[in-house]
Amino acid sequence: MQRFAYDLRKLRAEAGSPTYRALAERTGYSAPTLSAAASGDRLPSLPVLLAYVEACGGDRAAWEARWREALAAEPAPDGGGSPYPGLARFGPDDRDRFHGRDDLVAELLALTGRRRLTAVVGASGSGKSSLLRAGLIPALRDGGPAPADGPRLAAVRVLTPGERPARTHSARFEPSDEGAEDGEGRGEGSGEAGDTFLVVDQFEEVFSLCHDTAERERFIGRVLAARAPGSRLRVVIAVRADFYGRLAEHGPLAEALRDATLLVGPLPPHRLREAIVRPAVAERLVVERALTARLVADTGDEPGGLPLMAHALREVWRRRSGKTLTLTAYEAIGGVQGAVAHTAEEVFGHFTEAEAARARALLLRMVAPGDGTQDTRRTVERAELGSDCDAVLERLVAARLLTVDGTRVDLAHEALISAWPRLRRWIETDRERLRLHRALTEAALSWRDLERDPGALYRGTRLSTAREAFTDTTELTALEGDFLAASLAAHDHGVRAKARAARRSRALLSALAVLVCLAAVAGALAWQQNRVSDRRAAEAQARRIASIAQTLRVSDPRTAIRLGVAAWRIADLPETREAVRTAGAQREVATVAGFQAGNAPNSPSLLSDDGRVLTVVDRDEVTWWDARSGRRLGTDAYPGVSRRFAAFSPDGGLLALRTKRGFSVRDVRVGRTVTPPLGTPHLADVEGEFAAGGRLFVIRGRELRGRDLHGRGRGRMVVQVWDVRRHKRLARVAGDITRDSPSPLLSPDGRRLLTCTRDGRNLTLHPLDGGRTRHVPWPRAAQRLACAAESRVFTPDSRALSFTAGGRVRTRELDSARERPRLDVPDVDEHEVDYSEDGSLAVTSAPGELALWRTARPGAPVMRYALVEPVYGVPRLDRADGVIRYQTDGAVVRAIDVRDALAGSGSADRPITRAEFSPDGRTLAVAGSGRAGQDVELRDARDGRVRARLPGRACPDCPAPLLRFSPSGNTLVSAASVVDRRGDPLGARVFRWNVGARREPADQLVPSMVDSITVPGDDVPALTSGSPAEVRDNDAGLFDVWEVGTRAPSRALRGHAGGLWSEISPDGRLVLASNGKLTDVTTGRSTRVLRGEGALAYAVFSPDGRYLAVVDANARLTLWNARGTRRLGALTAESHASAAGDAMSLAFSPDGRLIAMGREDGGVRVWETDTPRLTGAEYPATDGPVLALGFAGDALRVATPRTPVREVPLAAARAAATACRRADGGLTRAQWETYLPNLPFRDTC
Repeated sequence: MQRFAYDLRKLRAEAGSPTYRALAERTGYSAPTLSAAASGDRLPSLPVLLAYVEACGGDRAAWEARWREALAAEPAPDGGGSPYPGLARFGPDDRDRFHGRDDLVAELLALTGRRRLTAVVGASGSGKSSLLRAGLIPALRDGGPAPADGPRLAAVRVLTPGERPARTHSARFEPSDEGAEDGEGRGEGSGEAGDTFLVVDQFEEVFSLCHDTAERERFIGRVLAARAPGSRLRVVIAVRADFYGRLAEHGPLAEALRDATLLVGPLPPHRLREAIVRPAVAERLVVERALTARLVADTGDEPGGLPLMAHALREVWRRRSGKTLTLTAYEAIGGVQGAVAHTAEEVFGHFTEAEAARARALLLRMVAPGDGTQDTRRTVERAELGSDCDAVLERLVAARLLTVDGTRVDLAHEALISAWPRLRRWIETDRERLRLHRALTEAALSWRDLERDPGALYRGTRLSTAREAFTDTTELTALEGDFLAASLAAHDHGVRAKARAARRSRALLSALAVLVCLAAVAGALAWQQNRVSDRRAAEAQARRIASIAQTLRVSDPRTAIRLGVAAWRIADLPETREAVRTAGAQREVATVAGFQAGNAPNSPSLLSDDGRVLTVVDRDEVTWWDARSGRRLGTDAYPGVSRRFAAFSPDGGLLALRTKRGFSVRDVRVGRTVTPPLGTPHLADVEGEFAAGGRLFVIRGRELRGRDLHGRGRGRMVVQVWDVRRHKRLARVAGDITRDSPSPLLSPDGRRLLTCTRDGRNLTLHPLDGGRTRHVPWPRAAQRLACAAESRVFTPDSRALSFTAGGRVRTRELDSARERPRLDVPDVDEHEVDYSEDGSLAVTSAPGELALWRTARPGAPVMRYALVEPVYGVPRLDRADGVIRYQTDGAVVRAIDVRDALAGSGSADRPITRAEFSPDGRTLAVAGSGRAGQDVELRDARDGRVRARLPGRACPDCPAPLLRFSPSGNTLVSAASVVDRRGDPLGARVFRWNVGARREPADQLVPSMVDSITVPGDDVPALTSGSPAEVRDNDAGLFDVWEVGTRAPSRALRGHAGGLWSEISPDGRLVLASNGKLTDVTTGRSTRVLRGEGALAYAVFSPDGRYLAVVDANARLTLWNARGTRRLGALTAESHASAAGDAMSLAFSPDGRLIAMGREDGGVRVWETDTPRLTGAEYPATDGPVLALGFAGDALRVATPRTPVREVPLAAARAAATACRRADGGLTRAQWETYLPNLPFRDTC
């Protein structure tokens, strides 16, 4: 860094040592900015560097290459001195670096003074251990507030329970008279008789690691004994929030902690800033404000985010630029969520295959799988690990992923379990084996404590299970191996001698065979191992950049798309396929910032009407930029322009400036005033704006005449319309308008002026060609709404006015009063509307959402997009580029891709309410409430074209029927509710069509409601399930399964209390009720498929009968095996994008490898069933709820009410091609060096 800065200063000296003020005039950057670039404190930004070099006559290309080399420099070695602990907790010696919890420390001190037993409860990663060790303990040692009953502090001790808490820590419950050792091995205390403070950290280990009930009760009894007034003990326990319910299982403990519990929640934003900035300030470091803001936003209200934030800050510190911690370094490591995975994968990627296997076994040994709770870490003794793990252990400790305390080894923090995807996959893959291993470890330790008593050995089922699970004993410790071997010996002692002899013979033969083979394959194995190592390293890099891509989707969407494609090109993995699918569907394709470099923070700015140019007014100049690339297009210097600025023309090329004689108009492109002042000198409270594409200028103000000039009158409001180029006043309007009246509007063709009267009740049209002024012939209510609207705009044809009212954009023609179709926008008044040039499209923006509409059929938007930041000004549609660009606060321009919406066929004439795809995805059956009776249409699923209409029975009061195809797609069955004249349900009418024959269907009235249909085959009866028609509320949970074609239910189900609907499996054997009860209709046996989910809202069986997917009321999707006996995973979604909206449709691919969920907002998420722990690929929202999903080859087809068929690609190659087109190519060489410095460059597009 210093060498880089020295060479910059040398370049300036070689250029004749120009002053920084002179350089500022040449470059457009301030003198302090240029001086800081050569100071050596931090790496300058690339634009500043290039401007500096060009002004000094240097080689731009050479200096840009040097800048990128400096940026990609290796991080500083982690040799200590970091102000942040990473994943490790703060200790008593870290109190000067521990910030943000002063109020909790004071509260805890007061609470421990009043109570002898206190509990600190918080989520994993909320900082409980640090609060106790770096907050409470130093405060006690400094002579914190004395307890209420008087005794002084004698000693402070710290312990964690472990697997045998009562036996291991019995001596620590003895009060100290002369000071005692704390958990760190140091003597503390006052030296006088007083209370001993015992801090029990990770109290949840009493439940997660200690499986001996008697041992647990003894330990809890010792804790409760501290409540006695003469105990001379004060105990503080720290327990994880998800184990809080376990405390209530112990009555006396729950009673003791009822009013002695302190909850540790997430840090509020101002405290988070303290925790981020103050440790750095203490070390004389600087944290970029943008980095602080980003960390606060990323950590937010997440209670477990503190260790992840600390680790991310430590990694940023290692990559600091001089004394500055930068946002660039933070994004390079993947942010808060990606930093831990970045570090872990970086270490793991350098292991050989053998070392990787040892690391896997070592890390899994330190995890205790949860039983209904989160997984927890497990402390192990160093002796429990073999000597062959030393090298791996040292590298994991050096990376601060593990900690060593004497003879004990532990994970640095439980956050490592959730933040490292690879470790999560290991745990999920080996969860049952991990439970068996932990039980084996407990049994082996008990056997050792009982002096290897044969009575403590495994027998029966436990032995057979252990024998099957641990055929490979290399992962067992010596004690565990001895225990299992002794158990096997006791089980089969009679035949051991013979078996041993046979094993010896086989071992000898095997050894000879191995020796012969080893000589032949040793070279091949070495070559193969090297290839495997390279492949593993590439896969680690692919997973890392896939994770980074997810963190950049908002801040740098184009780079995020390119990283997603690159990840898949490097390695075809579930994570990378998910990343490239999301990249191919990502709406936001560009974020262009930096327009205000050197400008005032809140400078006026305007995005041109075509969305391609951004004009910014600074204090003394006007700058216009290319909104697509961020390139500066030109600058017009004009002193004091920001003080006099009044208005932009629509293209940003003209500026109206206030003068004493009116408004002067300046053409910033040529840098001169184009007309004398517009208006008159005697106008007060004056406002002005351009209209008619910048040809005309409208002025409103109070006109002062006669006594008004001497302060004896108020003047009257007038409106003037001027021709800008000809400097000619075209109209002057005065009358029933006031200062509070809405601003006048001029039509796009410049022929008519629209004003509101003083009372806001009438709209008045003023022709500029000399015609008669008249009121608009609208109903009075419509005129009042238009005058009161926050947003009003002419349509492009100048014939109608659009305004917002009652959650809608309403449009009425000014001459005929005919109302055009309305846009149903969110029910808020703060809308902005921008029409396309021909008026066929409209873009609306409201808080939280952008939407694109076809004005001819506006029943629903053809595209909607959830905003991450408020829109500044009016969003602009660029049809040529196929994007909508909008400006956010701080002159940042974002672009979202709408080419698919523009290419679509638009909304259907009549919305559909039911839809079903055939199993091959080629045919779509639809029905809607607006159709005659129960007719059903068959459509080509490729383009939505109607193939045939299947006639049903006339039933005008019936809702749209349920639809279901047979596996071949040749048979279609529908069922619709039927009611009598009083509206009471009679049951359902079931139709069965032969799709090819298209003749009158067979039908049957089933005296039961129909929730679900299954059609096992073309030549077998269909089955339906639902509650009996005579049941009204179904509190008893009654369901009938009907075989269509019979006159009695094939099975009646009872006892599904709370069930409101049902779903039947493809073979008709299983019925799932909404209360989670799954019943086999052939045996009547039931099981439940609810494990913490809320009430079920939707469910579907896979076509092959392997899986069952259920969605609860919170839109959480859970995957089970079809029998409901094994939970395969909870499919998760990102918080951003959109798990918004309830699930409306679920579908499996024919082979069961993929599952798709459609939401109420039209968005879709797709998961691979083999990797249910991933977040899935997100496809953006469209025009309404998803009615049906169908898999067709490598594509997913989506049906919504007004867009019958929308197709999204699932094949990674198709998604990559789409992503490359949207991102204008793949990673550049510079980006590759930043994100993938260890892999050779390749063109990913």
